[in-house]
Amino acid sequence: MFALLVGPHAADMASAMVEGMEGFRRSKEARGHAAALVRPPDLLPEDRFDPQPIVDDGSIFVCKARIDRRADLAGRLNLAPQRARVMADSQLLHLGWRRWFETCAQEVSGDYSYAAYDPIKECVHAAVDHWGGAAGLFWARTPAGLVLADNLALLLRHPEVDRTLGRAELVGFTQSGIDRESTPYPAIRAVPGGHRLFWAGGQVKVERWWKPVTTPRFGQDPLSVVEEARALLRQATCERMRSSGKVAATLSGGMDSGIVTALAASAHPDTPMLAYTGVPEPGLEVICRAGWEANDGPAAAQTAALYPNIVHRLTSVGSRSWPQLISRINRDSALPVRGSANLLWLDEISRQARADGARVLLTGQHGNFSLSHSGDGALLELAARRQWRSALRLLGAGGSPWAQARMLKRYAAAQWRHRPGRPPAAPSQDFLLPEARALAQPSFLFRDRPFTRANWLRFATAAPHYWRCDAAERWGLDWRDPTADRRFLEWILQLPLAAFRMDGRDRGLAREIGRGLLPEPVRLRTARGAQSADAAAWIRRDRIAFGQLLAVIAGSETARAMLNLPHLQHCFARILSDDAGASDVAQWLQALTLGDFLAQTEHIQ
Repeated sequence: MFALLVGPHAADMASAMVEGMEGFRRSKEARGHAAALVRPPDLLPEDRFDPQPIVDDGSIFVCKARIDRRADLAGRLNLAPQRARVMADSQLLHLGWRRWFETCAQEVSGDYSYAAYDPIKECVHAAVDHWGGAAGLFWARTPAGLVLADNLALLLRHPEVDRTLGRAELVGFTQSGIDRESTPYPAIRAVPGGHRLFWAGGQVKVERWWKPVTTPRFGQDPLSVVEEARALLRQATCERMRSSGKVAATLSGGMDSGIVTALAASAHPDTPMLAYTGVPEPGLEVICRAGWEANDGPAAAQTAALYPNIVHRLTSVGSRSWPQLISRINRDSALPVRGSANLLWLDEISRQARADGARVLLTGQHGNFSLSHSGDGALLELAARRQWRSALRLLGAGGSPWAQARMLKRYAAAQWRHRPGRPPAAPSQDFLLPEARALAQPSFLFRDRPFTRANWLRFATAAPHYWRCDAAERWGLDWRDPTADRRFLEWILQLPLAAFRMDGRDRGLAREIGRGLLPEPVRLRTARGAQSADAAAWIRRDRIAFGQLLAVIAGSETARAMLNLPHLQHCFARILSDDAGASDVAQWLQALTLGDFLAQTEHIQ
């Protein structure tokens, strides 16, 4: 965790920010009235060498960093191998900044965010890696300067930062495709993944630096595509296994996390590999949906059985209370957390992994838009290029004529329903009052027509939002996603959509990469794993606590001014009477998350 402060009395402000907190190092105020504070990490073997904050000729540099291909970067920085081995990743990133300054992010790959003050030019350089999935960055103006931090709750401890909530920003929380620069506080903005910030003379400029080549390369040999994809993903996985403790992985019954776990286990066959699968709580009823499986346990167990070194653990929510957990996470994160329906089992997995000695948790979170993209739109792309033979071959390989007719019908319906900037109907907005719903803005994620290359590229390159829990701070775990690796993404973004439909199969590229890595039933599985399929049942089991949370929300003037409380109560009654679908339950929990945050914030203020 780090912060960089620029302005008069920066050192005093830094001290105020960490008052009552332990483990922070503070820099002395540097020339130009800048100061920094850092709580050094302990996630990598080299973190024991971390000297942050790094003060060099008056400049101040702070970061959170895990660097890919350390030896290669050290060579480019003309460092002897012996010296590089006893340097923290923060030191390598600092030397990279000293050499490349504002273009540093383009030269260095990994998971990181950094902020640096240059006293000569009296300016600030800051940047986030291409993705921003494991490191964040927030900034706010102060009366006479600027403050940046990688953690929103830490930044809010600055005495001069405005904590006023923004209604439009909170409405955005309920939308698909949330603004990646937004926070609940209009005075505080985020630097998304793939972006950099420059501050000088009181002016702030945030711009995108990651601009990958996305022109498709047609005519590649399918076998070589699979081999290269597997090699890049294997290297990405191995890079993310550098850890100060054990390495764990989430293991669903699908392909993304399955392939990542298989590659990790096979990379070190003599080392035990922890793998965790979230399953429904025994004895609780699950919601069944067509095309979805409520329990990923059996499929995940098949994958784990292929690798003797995998220690497979099934986890469920147990008797834990969602209202208590969400209140703690909202408070500690200083924002309402999206995806809250899955937090019970994610929290349980993360707690167990940390208790088992893990410091790294591998995931396949971005796989749907990279490794296992469906290839939807391949026919349209081939037709647009007038590659009729290839289009006909793909059409003929895709199953029965009836299946192809259904697919074409789905394409046509999606084109007809498309409204630029408007996402598909978001049921969570039904929980907002009309005057709040009117503040919703068009989303950048839905500008392009569905089933087109442009649509896929927008989702594949969009940085994750920051309305999330800080895993390293909450659990002492670093969540790392090989499917979002920079080299892997920059390679895969140049594939034609047809490459994802090998043998005419949906998600065909992932199925071929998984050949030999996954059991055949898992590799060829078409059903999706349903997360939190038992959510309605544990809501009914914990109805008293949920009722108390609704009462707290109803007692909040701020929540009443934004949320449709009668609709919240009506949906709760439907869940209790077992008359709500999986989507209804997830959207209701999301609305409760917002309500809890509003009530907590009102109490604090």
